[in-house]
Amino acid sequence: MGQKLLSAGFVMILLILVQNPLISALNCNNVDLANYNECMNILNSGISDEEKSLLISNLEYSSKFFPDHDFIFQKNADLEINKVPEGVKIYNGDFVKNAWMSIFNAMPSVLYNNILYVPSKTEILTGFNYELDLPSNYRSSRYPKTSQGDCKRTYSLIDESDENRIYVNNKYFGEGDLVGIDITKDSEIKSKYEVNAKVKIRHYKWEKYCSSRRNDGSCRRYSRKCKYKSSEIKEDNIRITDNLGVNHYNNKLLADLKIISSYKDTVKLQTNFSNSVNIDFNNSKFEFSEFVYSINYSKPPYYVYTLKAEDYNQEKLENILKERENLVISNFKDCNIQAYDFFNVQKKTCNSKYENIDFQIKTDKLKYKFNEEIEVNIYPPNISVNVSYGDNIKEAIGKVSFNAKFFKNKISAEYKGQTSEKIIFISNKERFLIIWNLVIFALLNYLLYAVLRKYWRNKNG
Repeated sequence: MGQKLLSAGFVMILLILVQNPLISALNCNNVDLANYNECMNILNSGISDEEKSLLISNLEYSSKFFPDHDFIFQKNADLEINKVPEGVKIYNGDFVKNAWMSIFNAMPSVLYNNILYVPSKTEILTGFNYELDLPSNYRSSRYPKTSQGDCKRTYSLIDESDENRIYVNNKYFGEGDLVGIDITKDSEIKSKYEVNAKVKIRHYKWEKYCSSRRNDGSCRRYSRKCKYKSSEIKEDNIRITDNLGVNHYNNKLLADLKIISSYKDTVKLQTNFSNSVNIDFNNSKFEFSEFVYSINYSKPPYYVYTLKAEDYNQEKLENILKERENLVISNFKDCNIQAYDFFNVQKKTCNSKYENIDFQIKTDKLKYKFNEEIEVNIYPPNISVNVSYGDNIKEAIGKVSFNAKFFKNKISAEYKGQTSEKIIFISNKERFLIIWNLVIFALLNYLLYAVLRKYWRNKNG
C-alpha cells in the first residue's frame, strides 16, 4: 500500500513543496469527505511522519500556483475554538482560571521566507477564552470550628467581563476575535486580552449569646450562633498580550502583451509582466508561475491555516514557440490575460492592435576616424528607442551620438521587439602609416641582405 501511494503526483509534491509545518497534522479530522479516504491511506502508509504531514497538509489545497485566500479564510472561520491550543500559556487568578489568548493569523496573509506579508487591509484572527471558578460557600459544622475566622462565608458574582482589543503600532482598531485593520508599513500587531471578575464575599462570625437565664435575669448558659458580620468586594483582573510582526506588501502588478510583427496567421508577441501570469488564446497558452503555494499549520489541535509561498519561477507553454523573450503563435484569437501576485489579480483582454512601424536607424556617414562623433538618426523620429554602440547604451528620441572606437563597427537599436542595425568603418591613418613604415623597413632589410649575400658568394667563388 505504501509503495502505491508514492505515485508520480505525490513525488512531485514532495520535490516541489519543501515545507516545514509548524505542527505535523497527523490526523484526518479536518480533511473534507472527498479526500478523507486518501488521507487515511497516507496516514496508514509506511512513509515517514514528515512525508505524511507534508502530503496531508496539502491534500485539500488544489491551487498550487495561485493564492486562494478565500479558501484559507473559510477554513479558519469554520474553526470552533474554545480550549487553549498547545503551547499557549494559561493564566490563573483568584476567580478567573485557565485564561488564554493568542493571535492565530492575519487574513489574507502569505508566509514567504519566514516573513508574514499582508496587504493594506487584512483581518486579525485571535483565539481567547477563560473559565470562572468561585470558591464553594463555607459553613462550619459546629462551634468553635472556623475557616479563616469565619463560621460561614458566601461568594456571589457581581460582574464579569472580557475584552480582546487589537492595536497596530499602538493604534487601536477594534475588539473581538476577528478585527479588520489597515496596514501602511511594516508593523507590529498587538492583541490585549483583559478578563475582569467582581465577587461579593459575605463573612459570618461566631457570636456569643445567652441561651438560658435565671429568675433574677442573670445568664445561666451561653451559646454561640453564626451571624453575619461584614461584606467585601474582591476583584480579579487578568491581562494577556500577544504580538505579531507583519511586513506590508507593496507591489505594482503589471501584465501586458503587444504584437510586434505579423505574417499571415503567425504573430510574434512581446510580453511584459511583473509576477505570475496566465495568457490564454483560442488553442494556446502561456503560463509563468512565480511561486508555489501550500498550507502551513499552527495552533494544534485547531490547525489554523496560513498560506505559504516558495520560489518556483517556471513557465509552461502549450502550442506556442518562444523566440528569445518573445512568443510566436499561429492563432491570436480570444486572447485573455490574468496576472496575480500575493494579493492582487488583474484580468483583461489582450491588445490586438499592431503598430506596423517602419523602424530603422541611419548614420550620417559610413566611415569615421577614431574618436570622431557618430550621429545616429532614428526613424520615426518620435519614438523612444534603446541604441547601443559597443558597451554604451542610450535611450533616445530622434537622434543620438557616440564617439567612434577601434574595432567597434556595429550600431544596433531596439524598439518593442523590433531591431535595426548599421555597420560602419573606423579608419586609423596613424596605424596605417606605422604598418606601411614597417613594410618598407622590412623590404629594405631584405634587399640589403640579398646584396650582401651575392657579394659574399662572388668573393668566395
